[in-house]
Amino acid sequence: MSEATVKKVQMDQPPNGHSSRWAQKLEAERQVKGKRQKELLDQHQKHTLTLQMEPWIWSKKLAGCLQQSKKGAPKSLEEEEQLLTQALKAALQKLSSCTLAKSNATAVEANILLLQQKFLAFFECCACTDNVPLAHHVLVTQHSKCDKQQLLTLDMYNTVMLSWARKGSFKELVYVFIMLKDAGLSPNLWSYAAALQCMGRRDQDVHIIQRCLKQMMEEGFQPQQLFTDLVLTGEERDALLRAVVKAEPAFILPPQAPEPVNTSILLQEVYAKQKGPKSYPKLHLPLETLQDLFHQQLHVELSANVCVQSVEKAPVMTKEVIEARKTLKTLQGQWEAELLRVLQQTKATMAHQAQEGQPTLYPFLCLLSEGEFVSMLMQVLRLLPAQGEPLLHLAHDLGLRVLNRHLVKQKQATNHVQKLGQHYSQYLRLLASDTQVEAPCLPREYWESLGPLETPMQQPWSLTVLLHLGKQLAEMLVQAVQMPRNLSTPQASRHLIPVLYHVYSFRSYRQIHLVNLTGLRKRDSLRMRLRFADEVMEEILDSADNPMTGRKWWMEADEPWQTLACCIEVARAVRSPDAAAYVSHLPVHQVEELRQRDAKDGLQVAHVLKGFITRKVVKQTVMTVVYGVTRYGGRLQIEKRLRELSNFPQEFVWEASHYLVRLVFKSLQEMFSSTRAIQHWLTESANLISHSGWPVEWVTPLGIPVIQPYHREAKVQVKGGIQSITMTSSMDITQKPNTLKQKNGFPPNFIHSLDSAHMMLTALHCYRKGLTFVSVHDCFWTHAADIPVMNEVCREQFVRLHSQPILEDLAKFLEKRFCSVSSSQKPSELALATKLQKTLQSLPKTGKGF
Repeated sequence: MSEATVKKVQMDQPPNGHSSRWAQKLEAERQVKGKRQKELLDQHQKHTLTLQMEPWIWSKKLAGCLQQSKKGAPKSLEEEEQLLTQALKAALQKLSSCTLAKSNATAVEANILLLQQKFLAFFECCACTDNVPLAHHVLVTQHSKCDKQQLLTLDMYNTVMLSWARKGSFKELVYVFIMLKDAGLSPNLWSYAAALQCMGRRDQDVHIIQRCLKQMMEEGFQPQQLFTDLVLTGEERDALLRAVVKAEPAFILPPQAPEPVNTSILLQEVYAKQKGPKSYPKLHLPLETLQDLFHQQLHVELSANVCVQSVEKAPVMTKEVIEARKTLKTLQGQWEAELLRVLQQTKATMAHQAQEGQPTLYPFLCLLSEGEFVSMLMQVLRLLPAQGEPLLHLAHDLGLRVLNRHLVKQKQATNHVQKLGQHYSQYLRLLASDTQVEAPCLPREYWESLGPLETPMQQPWSLTVLLHLGKQLAEMLVQAVQMPRNLSTPQASRHLIPVLYHVYSFRSYRQIHLVNLTGLRKRDSLRMRLRFADEVMEEILDSADNPMTGRKWWMEADEPWQTLACCIEVARAVRSPDAAAYVSHLPVHQVEELRQRDAKDGLQVAHVLKGFITRKVVKQTVMTVVYGVTRYGGRLQIEKRLRELSNFPQEFVWEASHYLVRLVFKSLQEMFSSTRAIQHWLTESANLISHSGWPVEWVTPLGIPVIQPYHREAKVQVKGGIQSITMTSSMDITQKPNTLKQKNGFPPNFIHSLDSAHMMLTALHCYRKGLTFVSVHDCFWTHAADIPVMNEVCREQFVRLHSQPILEDLAKFLEKRFCSVSSSQKPSELALATKLQKTLQSLPKTGKGF
């Protein structure tokens, strides 16, 4: 927070010494909330609830199993475990079909789905923060309420069960397994993995392990799937293997799936073994220096704060500035202390609510230390603009900050960071100037040869959770960060107002066109540009006739490829029997010819546009048509360009933009008929796929899968507090595809995926030749001395890429993926699949290639 911000707050004083209505409202709510939180905190300290471990079971049969294990006080731990084992054996029996009815329900109301996301996030976060007893307590509480059981899903029971399994807590795991069966759910592979993992950690009796495996196989799961279908840590895998081997000594771990090998013909040359010694850009720094740089970078990425020296001119240290800084420092100290107090109060309140069985944010407030939370909130406070920020943006930012910081801490806790450092120390031996490796290979190959680096399992948070947590933290800021009404009056220090209440207030044309492309006569008049075109006509014709072997005048232009196209067009025109009657295929010229024709017919808007149809006016629309721009969007683009022309009669802008966009689309339809046909084919294919209920997906020529994430918008609402917030998201994969976005996005996204393939091929082949390669979007960089080599590689790979049967391969993939027919399909679904198949088999004509 700068001195300027402090001064602004000083000036923004309420009239007559009274605070604004907003400030009064917030102050009253703060006092009420603070009083309530203090009462809850006192109550929590005096009467801490006992967490409930033993569940209420609704099924009489399952309840009987559990009661057997609780009859009388067991004489020893061994006896208790035997009784629990018997209970688990009974619970493992297959449920009747009527009991399973619940698990078959698929339709879930939106409000129920949001609540389920909240519960699951609570259980998962409890597992991360070692609050497993609290998670178990909430699960038991909700399970005991018949009307609340519909909120509990198999993933929730599994999450708590896996948490107990990692601790080797057999009794609690049996309780959850029995609750799972009592809820009418059928255990899945994760359920059995949790039970077996727990038994593997405890060296459980072999008979119960065998019974568990038998029931698992009767449900259709094989022991091998435990190790092939589930993502497990090394420790979990070992515990699971101990249990399975104890029950089946002959069991052998299934071989690990081989690393996927890219079979793209475009990559065969890069990794060819017969090409001799492999070259790559060795760095000019020694190993020790590179390792130091790595640790510096790692330190920056692990730090919550990064200090960057300001490049602004230091302010003059006047008496007022010094005093303002002292005041700000004092206020910041007060805010930090108050934030800590509010955070502690909020945690105590939420812990009490969780003990009453509610899925609160309490475990999320345990992800970081209290000092880290306060430091993060103070950092956000300093970055807030003086005019405030919409609560939605602030809440989302705060939620993401907590998530990212938590993921970093998780990687540190699991030694992932240490292992990563060891990997890089070895990898740098390949790149350092003073070290060599035994078998020279490309850096990508060498990195893979070092072995896989186990990454901690990280479950992303839903948007609802991010906003809910971020909003709670934002309200802490509003509640804690207050300052005197008037900093210049000592008596005002007792009357505080919120600093952040404003957070809640938010709402001949061919030749002239050719000269323009060269960039050589940008400031000349149209007549002078035409004269220049006549002067260089010999160069124009030579460029058209001998583009690669002639004098190559076109290569000196700002836009060389467009210049060459225009040279060819000019050459054809001047050599035609009647140059004036020649039909040009340059879009600007075509539009102008159509305008002239309409002007002769007496169309007023065509007369008005005389002299105003320039490349600048139509360029954006011409360039974006292939990216799916509509006539409406194109009209807005042209309207904007016309309004920028000071001498164009503004009363004709609306009519002229409508007229021009129609001419542009007509010209492009004639000029790029093949391109437009391909675009239409892609759009229609995406339209049919989306109507079938699928998002469009494809695989690039390099084998990289792509899925369009456009779905119908789902509302995310976080209620409560001073203000509720609502956000719409189109990324929810449970929603149906958004047909409009799917079909409009497919052509540009497909083209971008081809561009990315070209960039990757250029990078790989540059590396293969020992060049340093850097790119930003479609801009490729290397050292000046290597530019000729990179130019050659770039063009070679472009030709190789677009010489492939790209559309044919795409059609085959889409047909295989989306046109399968089964007897269970409805007639409407069969009709869509048939229509899509016909569309995919009707490939549009492409260019002649290279």
